[in-house]
Amino acid sequence: MSTPRRAAPHPDGPPPEVYDELAYLYDGTLEGLFSAIFASYERHEDPTDVLAARDLQVRLGQHAVFIDTDLGHAERVRAGFRHACGPRALSYAKRAALSDEPGAATAVYRYVRHGMTLNARRNCASCARRGRCDGARNPAGRPGAAPCPKVRGSLMSDLSHPVVGPVFGLARSVSTEQEHLLQFIRFEHLEGGLWYARCNPKANVVPLVMDHFASRFNTQPFIIYDEVHHMAGVYEGRGWTLARTDADSPELSLPDRAADEATMQRAWRRFYHAVSVESRYNPELRRHLMPKRFWRNLTEMQEEPPGLARTGS
Repeated sequence: MSTPRRAAPHPDGPPPEVYDELAYLYDGTLEGLFSAIFASYERHEDPTDVLAARDLQVRLGQHAVFIDTDLGHAERVRAGFRHACGPRALSYAKRAALSDEPGAATAVYRYVRHGMTLNARRNCASCARRGRCDGARNPAGRPGAAPCPKVRGSLMSDLSHPVVGPVFGLARSVSTEQEHLLQFIRFEHLEGGLWYARCNPKANVVPLVMDHFASRFNTQPFIIYDEVHHMAGVYEGRGWTLARTDADSPELSLPDRAADEATMQRAWRRFYHAVSVESRYNPELRRHLMPKRFWRNLTEMQEEPPGLARTGS
């Protein structure tokens, strides 16, 4: 059990309440999570849980504190962790933070703290490599000016560690979901030259696929809308942005379908059925390779609209 803590007293209020555990709440963004990590160092606290405010489920005896997002603090954590543990370790932290799994933010918090401790500045006086080590040389002439290069890359080398293993698993799961999104997004052509796609991923991976589709569409504007996280990736031909929608009214106001869209969808369905081999039909394998939760947004899995029934053999 964590050490009991005491809330900050109010000048005119009752005596401060004693609580056993502390939880940090943030706004659900990566910057908010890194701000919470910064606050744990600044306040000399070690929260039991770090979680998005929307996922709050306070346990008995737990005190919850909301941490405001500070872009400056978030950047200091990002830059400091990258410097201490390397870009690969930072990439795993950022991907794991996008997971929807319970406890993902807490796992990333403990991972970052563990990495910073593991790669802390060290006393180089007794090291045999101090004469040729960049970490031992600095403008002030003091040893230990940089993370020790002997341990800088060791964070991801021990996947059996109880802090590192969960983050690796979360990051790999997010990467798998990213690949699913690249495969199973289907765009519709709308009036005005806009392309639109819906998706329902298990992780907040729309930011991870926007660069790919921006390079493919070049100057064509498009929107990818995440129905689960109520987030839209918007590309207007030069750079993309993310926009959140109201969870109570998540529907977007969009133009009507282009005149040729129904014909193109019919052609795609006919192609899908034409290349299938009936004798090799394997529904279990299809559900494994093409998760059923994506089917409702896949053109080829929809029935022919009225008046467009497929003719011929």
